[in-house]
Amino acid sequence: MQQSSLSAWLNKPSSVKQPPNIPLSQVVKGPLLPKPQPQAIPEATPSIVRQPLLRHPLPPNVTVSSLTPTFLPAFKRLLALLLPIPYHDKFFDAIFTDPTVANITLVALWHKSASAAASYSQNTSPQGYNGTPAIPTLVSAVRCKILETTFPEPPNAKSKSSSNRAENGTTTAKPTLYISTLATLPAYQSHALASTLLQTLIARAVKEYDIGGVSAHVWEANTEAREWYRKRGFRECGLEEGYYRRLRPTGAVRIVREVGVRDLLGEGFGQEVEGVMVEQ
Repeated sequence: MQQSSLSAWLNKPSSVKQPPNIPLSQVVKGPLLPKPQPQAIPEATPSIVRQPLLRHPLPPNVTVSSLTPTFLPAFKRLLALLLPIPYHDKFFDAIFTDPTVANITLVALWHKSASAAASYSQNTSPQGYNGTPAIPTLVSAVRCKILETTFPEPPNAKSKSSSNRAENGTTTAKPTLYISTLATLPAYQSHALASTLLQTLIARAVKEYDIGGVSAHVWEANTEAREWYRKRGFRECGLEEGYYRRLRPTGAVRIVREVGVRDLLGEGFGQEVEGVMVEQ
């Protein structure tokens, strides 16, 4: 009797139900801690992506325009302050009588605010715009001219560039953009004003005058100006003694720069260290 009861007890169904067999692949294990979500990397704005490494945007209160008679006195004062060489009246008259010179002369105007600059850019007269008599300050300027000469090749060049070489192998006549004067007031020399003005004119000269390069004369003692040009792709190609007869030393270094696709796109140079002495 006891043996039958024991057998029945051993053979009775279990009161505890076993969990069904679940494939391991279907088992989802929850993490002990919430899984951190990856942080999205902000995309660069289009304006930043398109900016060259050396380009600095102009302050919002600066406008760039052609030189008008209203700002001619300020233009003369700028040159007299920074460039201790005389300029004849015909140098300034050409800006208003020669369409080419007028087209390749630019000034940077400093306004009291960005809103004033925006209002000014919508008007043709610098006086009385939007009912206010405020006139901006001329703080930087560049005046150029076109030389109808073939632009020289770099020293020891083995072949002509494609832009300066005709199909028969002869050099084509490409004019040169000559920088007659370039200056910025010392207090404003950290805003890339001269760089912007010059690069704007280079791009314009490439499109409208098909120039092959840019050239200028720099006083041999003006090491800051020579370095400024060097950082922007200019190379020195000779010293002309006696160029500045009223200065000591009297020599001028001739600098040149070839133009390329980047110039056609109007890309800037960078910050400047100015006070450039050039041709009278």
